[in-house]
Amino acid sequence: MFPYLIVFTVSIIVCCLYNDRRKWIIIIPCLLLSLLAGFRDKGIGTDTLVYIDRYFSYASQCKNISDIINADAFYDKGFLLLALIASLIDNEIGIFYFIIELVILTFCFLAYYRLSKYYKISLGVFMIVFLFLEYNYSLNAMRQLCAMSIVLFAFSYLIEKKWLIFSLWELVSYFFHSSAIISLSLVVFVYISNIEKSNKRIILTFIIIGVAFLAVAFYSILLNYFAVLDVFKSDYAERYQVNYYEGRGRVAFAPLGVSLIIYLIMYLFFKHCKENSKLVYCHFLVQTIYTFTLFLSLYNVYAYRIGLYFFMISILLFSVELSSKRINNIEKICSFIVIVFYWFFNYVINNNSETIPYTSKILGI
Repeated sequence: MFPYLIVFTVSIIVCCLYNDRRKWIIIIPCLLLSLLAGFRDKGIGTDTLVYIDRYFSYASQCKNISDIINADAFYDKGFLLLALIASLIDNEIGIFYFIIELVILTFCFLAYYRLSKYYKISLGVFMIVFLFLEYNYSLNAMRQLCAMSIVLFAFSYLIEKKWLIFSLWELVSYFFHSSAIISLSLVVFVYISNIEKSNKRIILTFIIIGVAFLAVAFYSILLNYFAVLDVFKSDYAERYQVNYYEGRGRVAFAPLGVSLIIYLIMYLFFKHCKENSKLVYCHFLVQTIYTFTLFLSLYNVYAYRIGLYFFMISILLFSVELSSKRINNIEKICSFIVIVFYWFFNYVINNNSETIPYTSKILGI
Protein backbone atom coordinates (compact mmCIF):
# COMPACT_ATOMS: atom_id res chain seq x y z
CA MET A 1 0.00 0.00 0.00
CA PHE A 2 2.73 2.48 0.97
CA PRO A 3 4.57 2.51 -2.40
CA TYR A 4 1.32 3.71 -3.98
CA LEU A 5 0.73 6.37 -1.34
CA ILE A 6 4.29 7.67 -1.63
CA VAL A 7 4.17 7.96 -5.43
CA PHE A 8 0.60 9.32 -5.31
CA THR A 9 1.64 12.03 -2.84
CA VAL A 10 4.66 13.12 -4.89
CA SER A 11 2.60 13.13 -8.10
CA ILE A 12 -0.18 15.21 -6.53
CA ILE A 13 2.28 17.74 -5.08
CA VAL A 14 4.01 18.12 -8.45
CA CYS A 15 0.66 18.54 -10.21
CA CYS A 16 -0.29 21.30 -7.76
CA LEU A 17 2.77 23.23 -9.03
CA TYR A 18 1.55 23.04 -12.63
CA ASN A 19 0.72 26.29 -14.41
CA ASP A 20 0.96 27.84 -17.87
CA ARG A 21 4.65 28.57 -17.38
CA ARG A 22 5.46 25.11 -16.10
CA LYS A 23 3.50 22.85 -18.44
CA TRP A 24 6.49 20.54 -18.75
CA ILE A 25 6.07 19.57 -15.10
CA ILE A 26 3.27 17.20 -16.09
CA ILE A 27 5.94 14.83 -17.43
CA ILE A 28 7.17 14.08 -13.90
CA PRO A 29 4.02 12.39 -12.50
CA CYS A 30 3.47 10.71 -15.85
CA LEU A 31 6.89 9.06 -15.67
CA LEU A 32 6.71 8.29 -11.94
CA LEU A 33 3.39 6.49 -12.24
CA SER A 34 4.48 4.67 -15.40
CA LEU A 35 7.70 3.53 -13.70
CA LEU A 36 5.69 2.29 -10.70
CA ALA A 37 3.65 0.21 -13.15
CA GLY A 38 6.73 -0.94 -15.05
CA PHE A 39 8.75 -2.02 -12.02
CA ARG A 40 5.98 -4.20 -10.55
CA ASP A 41 6.19 -7.98 -10.41
CA LYS A 42 3.96 -10.22 -12.47
CA GLY A 43 0.77 -10.82 -10.52
CA ILE A 44 0.37 -7.19 -9.40
CA GLY A 45 -2.80 -6.70 -11.38
CA THR A 46 -5.00 -9.72 -12.11
CA ASP A 47 -4.67 -9.53 -15.89
CA THR A 48 -0.87 -9.70 -15.77
CA LEU A 49 -1.49 -13.43 -15.27
CA VAL A 50 -4.26 -13.69 -17.86
CA TYR A 51 -3.25 -12.36 -21.28
CA ILE A 52 -0.25 -10.03 -21.05
CA ASP A 53 2.40 -12.73 -21.54
CA ARG A 54 0.50 -14.10 -24.53
CA TYR A 55 0.43 -10.67 -26.19
CA PHE A 56 4.09 -9.99 -25.47
CA SER A 57 5.20 -13.43 -26.62
CA TYR A 58 3.25 -13.18 -29.90
CA ALA A 59 4.48 -9.63 -30.57
CA SER A 60 8.08 -10.76 -30.04
CA GLN A 61 7.62 -13.11 -33.01
CA CYS A 62 6.09 -10.48 -35.31
CA LYS A 63 8.37 -9.13 -38.01
CA ASN A 64 6.21 -6.31 -39.33
CA ILE A 65 2.83 -4.57 -39.11
CA SER A 66 1.34 -7.16 -41.47
CA ASP A 67 1.81 -9.80 -38.78
CA ILE A 68 -0.16 -7.58 -36.39
CA ILE A 69 -3.01 -7.05 -38.85
CA ASN A 70 -3.26 -10.76 -39.65
CA ALA A 71 -3.08 -11.87 -36.02
CA ASP A 72 -5.62 -14.30 -34.60
CA ALA A 73 -9.02 -12.86 -33.59
CA PHE A 74 -8.04 -13.29 -29.93
CA TYR A 75 -5.77 -10.26 -30.16
CA ASP A 76 -6.85 -6.61 -30.02
CA LYS A 77 -4.72 -5.14 -32.76
CA GLY A 78 -4.02 -1.80 -31.10
CA PHE A 79 -2.89 -3.41 -27.87
CA LEU A 80 -0.83 -5.93 -29.83
CA LEU A 81 0.94 -3.04 -31.57
CA LEU A 82 1.93 -1.69 -28.13
CA ALA A 83 3.31 -5.13 -27.29
CA LEU A 84 5.33 -5.06 -30.51
CA ILE A 85 6.82 -1.66 -29.66
CA ALA A 86 7.70 -2.89 -26.17
CA SER A 87 9.29 -6.09 -27.49
CA LEU A 88 11.50 -4.04 -29.85
CA ILE A 89 12.83 -2.05 -26.90
CA ASP A 90 13.46 -4.90 -24.47
CA ASN A 91 12.59 -8.55 -23.95
CA GLU A 92 11.52 -8.01 -20.32
CA ILE A 93 7.77 -7.83 -19.66
CA GLY A 94 8.25 -4.80 -17.41
CA ILE A 95 8.81 -2.54 -20.41
CA PHE A 96 5.36 -3.54 -21.67
CA TYR A 97 3.80 -2.64 -18.30
CA PHE A 98 5.59 0.72 -18.47
CA ILE A 99 4.45 1.54 -22.02
CA ILE A 100 0.83 0.57 -21.29
CA GLU A 101 0.65 2.94 -18.31
CA LEU A 102 2.46 5.66 -20.23
CA VAL A 103 -0.13 5.47 -23.01
CA ILE A 104 -3.02 5.58 -20.52
CA LEU A 105 -1.62 8.58 -18.65
CA THR A 106 -0.61 10.43 -21.82
CA PHE A 107 -4.12 10.33 -23.26
CA CYS A 108 -5.64 11.28 -19.90
CA PHE A 109 -3.33 14.27 -19.53
CA LEU A 110 -3.89 15.31 -23.15
CA ALA A 111 -7.65 15.22 -22.53
CA TYR A 112 -7.16 17.32 -19.40
CA TYR A 113 -5.01 19.83 -21.29
CA ARG A 114 -7.48 20.21 -24.14
CA LEU A 115 -10.50 20.62 -21.84
CA SER A 116 -8.62 23.08 -19.61
CA LYS A 117 -8.68 25.52 -22.55
CA TYR A 118 -12.42 25.94 -21.95
CA TYR A 119 -12.88 25.21 -18.25
CA LYS A 120 -10.79 25.86 -15.18
CA ILE A 121 -9.52 22.49 -13.99
CA SER A 122 -6.97 22.03 -11.25
CA LEU A 123 -4.46 19.41 -12.35
CA GLY A 124 -3.96 18.53 -8.69
CA VAL A 125 -7.68 17.82 -8.28
CA PHE A 126 -7.80 15.76 -11.46
CA MET A 127 -4.76 13.79 -10.30
CA ILE A 128 -6.33 13.00 -6.91
CA VAL A 129 -9.58 11.86 -8.52
CA PHE A 130 -7.85 9.74 -11.16
CA LEU A 131 -5.30 8.13 -8.85
CA PHE A 132 -7.72 7.04 -6.16
CA LEU A 133 -10.50 5.96 -8.53
CA GLU A 134 -8.68 4.50 -11.54
CA TYR A 135 -4.93 4.05 -11.19
CA ASN A 136 -4.94 0.65 -9.48
CA TYR A 137 -7.57 -0.56 -11.92
CA SER A 138 -5.27 0.48 -14.77
CA LEU A 139 -2.73 -2.07 -13.50
CA ASN A 140 -5.35 -4.77 -14.07
CA ALA A 141 -7.71 -4.10 -16.99
CA MET A 142 -4.93 -2.69 -19.16
CA ARG A 143 -6.54 -3.14 -22.57
CA GLN A 144 -9.74 -1.48 -21.49
CA LEU A 145 -7.96 1.38 -19.71
CA CYS A 146 -6.04 2.12 -22.91
CA ALA A 147 -9.36 2.24 -24.75
CA MET A 148 -10.97 4.34 -22.00
CA SER A 149 -8.18 6.92 -22.00
CA ILE A 150 -8.39 7.23 -25.80
CA VAL A 151 -12.17 7.69 -25.55
CA LEU A 152 -11.57 10.43 -22.98
CA PHE A 153 -9.21 12.14 -25.40
CA ALA A 154 -11.73 11.72 -28.23
CA PHE A 155 -14.39 13.32 -26.02
CA SER A 156 -12.34 16.53 -25.86
CA TYR A 157 -12.83 16.83 -29.64
CA LEU A 158 -16.51 16.01 -29.36
CA ILE A 159 -16.94 19.00 -27.03
CA GLU A 160 -15.53 21.12 -29.87
CA LYS A 161 -17.90 19.41 -32.34
CA LYS A 162 -14.98 18.08 -34.36
CA TRP A 163 -16.87 14.98 -35.41
CA LEU A 164 -14.31 13.52 -37.79
CA ILE A 165 -11.40 13.65 -35.34
CA PHE A 166 -13.65 12.26 -32.61
CA SER A 167 -14.68 9.38 -34.89
CA LEU A 168 -11.07 8.58 -35.81
CA TRP A 169 -9.99 8.34 -32.17
CA GLU A 170 -13.06 6.26 -31.39
CA LEU A 171 -11.93 3.86 -34.10
CA VAL A 172 -8.48 3.68 -32.50
CA SER A 173 -10.03 2.89 -29.10
CA TYR A 174 -12.07 0.08 -30.68
CA PHE A 175 -8.85 -1.69 -31.66
CA PHE A 176 -7.78 -1.71 -28.02
CA HIS A 177 -11.07 -3.05 -26.68
CA SER A 178 -14.14 -3.64 -28.85
CA SER A 179 -16.51 -2.70 -26.01
CA ALA A 180 -15.40 0.92 -26.65
CA ILE A 181 -18.06 1.07 -29.35
CA ILE A 182 -20.60 1.86 -26.63
CA SER A 183 -18.94 5.26 -26.18
CA LEU A 184 -20.30 6.39 -29.56
CA SER A 185 -23.44 7.23 -27.59
CA LEU A 186 -21.51 10.25 -26.26
CA VAL A 187 -22.52 12.00 -29.47
CA VAL A 188 -26.15 11.83 -28.36
CA PHE A 189 -25.35 13.10 -24.85
CA VAL A 190 -23.42 16.11 -26.16
CA TYR A 191 -26.19 16.85 -28.68
CA ILE A 192 -28.87 16.81 -25.98
CA SER A 193 -26.81 18.97 -23.61
CA ASN A 194 -26.48 21.64 -26.33
CA ILE A 195 -30.20 21.91 -27.03
CA GLU A 196 -31.45 25.38 -26.10
CA LYS A 197 -35.15 24.53 -25.69
CA SER A 198 -35.55 23.08 -22.20
CA ASN A 199 -38.73 21.11 -22.99
CA LYS A 200 -37.13 19.26 -25.89
CA ARG A 201 -34.04 18.57 -23.80
CA ILE A 202 -36.10 17.18 -20.91
CA ILE A 203 -38.13 14.92 -23.22
CA LEU A 204 -35.00 13.53 -24.86
CA THR A 205 -33.40 13.02 -21.44
CA PHE A 206 -36.33 10.91 -20.30
CA ILE A 207 -36.11 8.93 -23.53
CA ILE A 208 -32.39 8.28 -22.94
CA ILE A 209 -33.03 7.19 -19.36
CA GLY A 210 -35.86 4.96 -20.53
CA VAL A 211 -33.63 3.36 -23.17
CA ALA A 212 -30.92 2.82 -20.55
CA PHE A 213 -33.43 1.14 -18.24
CA LEU A 214 -34.64 -1.15 -21.02
CA ALA A 215 -31.03 -1.94 -22.01
CA VAL A 216 -30.34 -3.10 -18.45
CA ALA A 217 -33.61 -5.05 -18.29
CA PHE A 218 -32.93 -6.81 -21.61
CA TYR A 219 -29.18 -6.99 -21.24
CA SER A 220 -28.81 -10.64 -22.23
CA ILE A 221 -30.83 -10.24 -25.44
CA LEU A 222 -28.86 -7.16 -26.49
CA LEU A 223 -25.52 -8.81 -25.74
CA ASN A 224 -26.41 -11.82 -27.88
CA TYR A 225 -27.59 -9.52 -30.66
CA PHE A 226 -24.32 -7.57 -30.73
CA ALA A 227 -22.37 -10.83 -30.57
CA VAL A 228 -24.20 -12.09 -33.66
CA LEU A 229 -23.39 -8.84 -35.46
CA ASP A 230 -19.76 -9.38 -34.44
CA VAL A 231 -19.64 -5.91 -32.84
CA PHE A 232 -17.99 -7.33 -29.72
CA LYS A 233 -15.23 -9.88 -29.86
CA SER A 234 -16.63 -13.33 -29.17
CA ASP A 235 -14.61 -13.79 -25.97
CA TYR A 236 -15.92 -10.49 -24.59
CA ALA A 237 -19.49 -11.43 -25.44
CA GLU A 238 -19.00 -14.79 -23.73
CA ARG A 239 -17.27 -13.28 -20.67
CA TYR A 240 -20.06 -10.75 -20.11
CA GLN A 241 -22.82 -13.31 -20.59
CA VAL A 242 -25.40 -13.86 -17.84
CA ASN A 243 -24.24 -16.30 -15.16
CA TYR A 244 -20.77 -16.63 -16.67
CA TYR A 245 -19.03 -15.77 -13.39
CA GLU A 246 -19.64 -16.79 -9.82
CA GLY A 247 -20.24 -13.95 -7.38
CA ARG A 248 -22.97 -12.35 -9.52
CA GLY A 249 -26.20 -10.93 -8.23
CA ARG A 250 -24.90 -7.98 -6.18
CA VAL A 251 -24.39 -4.30 -6.93
CA ALA A 252 -21.27 -2.98 -5.18
CA PHE A 253 -22.15 -0.12 -2.84
CA ALA A 254 -18.72 1.58 -3.06
CA PRO A 255 -19.17 2.79 -6.69
CA LEU A 256 -22.70 3.88 -5.80
CA GLY A 257 -21.28 5.91 -2.92
CA VAL A 258 -18.86 7.63 -5.31
CA SER A 259 -21.75 8.28 -7.68
CA LEU A 260 -23.70 10.00 -4.91
CA ILE A 261 -20.86 12.40 -4.10
CA ILE A 262 -20.42 13.12 -7.82
CA TYR A 263 -24.13 13.96 -8.12
CA LEU A 264 -23.90 16.21 -5.04
CA ILE A 265 -20.94 18.22 -6.35
CA MET A 266 -22.61 18.34 -9.77
CA TYR A 267 -25.72 19.89 -8.20
CA LEU A 268 -23.74 22.41 -6.13
CA PHE A 269 -21.70 23.41 -9.17
CA PHE A 270 -24.85 23.89 -11.25
CA LYS A 271 -26.45 25.89 -8.45
CA HIS A 272 -23.56 28.37 -8.36
CA CYS A 273 -22.37 28.24 -11.98
CA LYS A 274 -25.42 28.24 -14.20
CA GLU A 275 -23.30 29.60 -17.07
CA ASN A 276 -21.84 26.08 -17.34
CA SER A 277 -25.22 24.38 -17.48
CA LYS A 278 -24.43 22.56 -20.74
CA LEU A 279 -21.38 20.94 -19.19
CA VAL A 280 -23.36 19.90 -16.12
CA TYR A 281 -26.17 18.51 -18.25
CA CYS A 282 -23.74 16.43 -20.28
CA HIS A 283 -22.13 15.22 -17.05
CA PHE A 284 -25.53 14.29 -15.64
CA LEU A 285 -26.32 12.13 -18.66
CA VAL A 286 -22.90 10.45 -18.67
CA GLN A 287 -22.94 9.76 -14.94
CA THR A 288 -26.54 8.51 -15.00
CA ILE A 289 -25.83 6.01 -17.77
CA TYR A 290 -22.77 4.81 -15.85
CA THR A 291 -24.88 4.40 -12.70
CA PHE A 292 -27.37 2.31 -14.66
CA THR A 293 -24.59 0.03 -15.88
CA LEU A 294 -23.59 -0.72 -12.29
CA PHE A 295 -26.79 -2.77 -12.05
CA LEU A 296 -25.56 -5.05 -14.82
CA SER A 297 -23.66 -6.82 -12.02
CA LEU A 298 -26.99 -8.44 -11.20
CA TYR A 299 -26.47 -10.48 -14.38
CA ASN A 300 -22.70 -10.81 -14.44
CA VAL A 301 -20.21 -9.63 -11.83
CA TYR A 302 -17.98 -7.96 -14.45
CA ALA A 303 -20.66 -6.64 -16.81
CA TYR A 304 -20.53 -3.18 -15.19
CA ARG A 305 -17.21 -2.70 -17.02
CA ILE A 306 -19.17 -1.86 -20.16
CA GLY A 307 -20.11 1.45 -18.55
CA LEU A 308 -16.60 2.43 -17.43
CA TYR A 309 -16.09 4.51 -20.56
CA PHE A 310 -18.74 6.87 -19.20
CA PHE A 311 -17.13 6.84 -15.76
CA MET A 312 -13.83 7.99 -17.25
CA ILE A 313 -15.61 10.98 -18.82
CA SER A 314 -17.39 11.61 -15.52
CA ILE A 315 -14.07 11.68 -13.64
CA LEU A 316 -12.78 14.52 -15.80
CA LEU A 317 -16.04 16.50 -15.63
CA PHE A 318 -16.22 15.90 -11.87
CA SER A 319 -12.72 17.39 -11.65
CA VAL A 320 -13.94 20.51 -13.46
CA GLU A 321 -16.75 20.95 -10.93
CA LEU A 322 -14.59 20.14 -7.92
CA SER A 323 -11.98 22.66 -9.07
CA SER A 324 -14.48 25.52 -8.96
CA LYS A 325 -14.00 28.20 -6.30
CA ARG A 326 -17.77 28.09 -5.83
CA ILE A 327 -17.36 24.67 -4.20
CA ASN A 328 -16.23 25.42 -0.66
CA ASN A 329 -13.35 23.72 1.11
CA ILE A 330 -15.58 21.57 3.33
CA GLU A 331 -17.39 20.16 0.28
CA LYS A 332 -14.05 19.48 -1.42
CA ILE A 333 -12.55 17.80 1.64
CA CYS A 334 -15.64 15.60 2.06
CA SER A 335 -15.37 14.59 -1.60
CA PHE A 336 -11.70 13.70 -1.23
CA ILE A 337 -12.46 11.66 1.91
CA VAL A 338 -15.07 9.64 0.01
CA ILE A 339 -12.66 9.07 -2.89
CA VAL A 340 -9.78 7.98 -0.65
CA PHE A 341 -12.11 5.72 1.34
CA TYR A 342 -13.26 4.16 -1.92
CA TRP A 343 -9.63 3.43 -2.83
CA PHE A 344 -8.88 1.93 0.58
CA PHE A 345 -12.07 -0.16 0.67
CA ASN A 346 -11.93 -1.31 -2.95
CA TYR A 347 -8.22 -1.92 -3.47
CA VAL A 348 -6.80 -2.46 0.03
CA ILE A 349 -9.57 -4.22 1.98
CA ASN A 350 -11.29 -6.07 -0.88
CA ASN A 351 -8.10 -6.27 -2.99
CA ASN A 352 -10.02 -5.76 -6.21
CA SER A 353 -7.65 -5.90 -9.19
CA GLU A 354 -5.12 -7.65 -6.91
CA THR A 355 -2.62 -4.81 -6.86
CA ILE A 356 -1.89 -4.80 -3.13
CA PRO A 357 0.60 -5.57 -1.67
CA TYR A 358 2.89 -3.98 -4.24
CA THR A 359 6.01 -6.07 -4.85
CA SER A 360 8.97 -5.42 -7.11
CA LYS A 361 12.12 -7.51 -7.45
CA ILE A 362 13.73 -4.60 -9.32
CA LEU A 363 13.09 -2.18 -6.45
CA GLY A 364 13.76 -4.81 -3.80
CA ILE A 365 10.32 -4.59 -2.17
